[in-house]
Amino acid sequence: MPDEQPRDLLDLYLYHIGTSEVPMQFHFWACLSMISACVGDRVWVQTNAVNRVYPNLYVFLIGPSGSGKEKAISTAHKLVVEALGAVKAHYVANRRDESMVDKLLSCYSGMSTKQNILEYLVLGAKMDKVTRVRKSTRSKFYFVTEELANSLNTPALAHELVKLMTALFVPSPAPMMEGTRVNGFVELSNICPNWLAGTTDEWLLECIPKTSIEGGFFARVCSVRGRRNYRQRCPQIIYPDDYDEVREEIRRRVESLLWLEGGYTLSDEARRYHDEWYMGRPEPQESVMEPAFNRADEMVYKLSLLLAIASWQGTFDSEGNVFGHEPLIELNHLQEAIHIWDNLAAEMPGTIRMANASTQSKDVDRLAEVISRYKQIMRSDLMRIVSSRGLNAERLDKALTTLIEGEEIKAHTEQLPGATKPRRWYEWIGGEEE
Repeated sequence: MPDEQPRDLLDLYLYHIGTSEVPMQFHFWACLSMISACVGDRVWVQTNAVNRVYPNLYVFLIGPSGSGKEKAISTAHKLVVEALGAVKAHYVANRRDESMVDKLLSCYSGMSTKQNILEYLVLGAKMDKVTRVRKSTRSKFYFVTEELANSLNTPALAHELVKLMTALFVPSPAPMMEGTRVNGFVELSNICPNWLAGTTDEWLLECIPKTSIEGGFFARVCSVRGRRNYRQRCPQIIYPDDYDEVREEIRRRVESLLWLEGGYTLSDEARRYHDEWYMGRPEPQESVMEPAFNRADEMVYKLSLLLAIASWQGTFDSEGNVFGHEPLIELNHLQEAIHIWDNLAAEMPGTIRMANASTQSKDVDRLAEVISRYKQIMRSDLMRIVSSRGLNAERLDKALTTLIEGEEIKAHTEQLPGATKPRRWYEWIGGEEE
């Protein structure tokens, strides 16, 4: 590693992924998700005399197919799996019960429904013959879905899973009872889920009901948007020369997070800054933004906690005892957390608008995306591109009229010698599309 001051885990992580076309925000949020999953509810921030906020997150990476979501997710997921393997080997070497590793964290990846998750959480539990209740054997679980649409089955089943994940988001010591179709009841205690998912806009709207996007569920989701910058090409990922050394250090620190436990508090300076920020927040301008506004304080606490944890150098001994760890959220952690959340919250109205979008407004957005990318495009080429998305000539003309009236595009006609019809083409004159 380069000779310099000790680097926090986020800094090291973003260094080790090198230079590629994957949006940097995808890697950044995958790393936050990884940290959150590893500490679970063993670490918290004490916000007042009685209230604790735990750092668990639901992170959805949203972008076009092939934009790098899977790469970002798999990079973080592999590190967690390797760290769990190292902890299990430690348990075996010290003749400790290796099944206890599942108490620290277990990973669930792939196709799922509400019933699958419930059965997973009580795996190996014996049913009480009188009450027909099975108690949870797992509590901290990392739900990893590289492609949301491939993991949530039908919209109806996805809706049921979303309702369960909404109910589980806030860890609670009070048991939660759920019925299964054929195997009695499950009693869930101290459940702390983390969810890292990748999706396109189309799959998101297909899998997640509109009511969940506008309501409580999506206010709990860190929806991270990204797409490749086609002006910056990278044929191969360029990794740093010391990649192997840095990745091993990252893996060691990820393992250290599985040993970490205890409560954090805000420094006096951070507390004063938090209170000033909280009192000065402008009210939401739209009712659909109220759930996100109401969750902002909790999310800022979560993010500032994760940033503070990332600052720790991850030192622990052969017995799993950690040291060199100061459980304090400093002013810089809180300021950065507010900045991160503000940037994330600014993207939320776009997702909500899409959930409420009519067919025509979706057509307009699709055309704007295509024309802005090409800058100038012939009508025949435009028709060929958008017809694969179900647009016919009538819908194309209506969307083009909207863009022309909104001064986003300019229409041109040109009569070529010998041609029976003029050639039509369109020029993008609107703002720069990301």
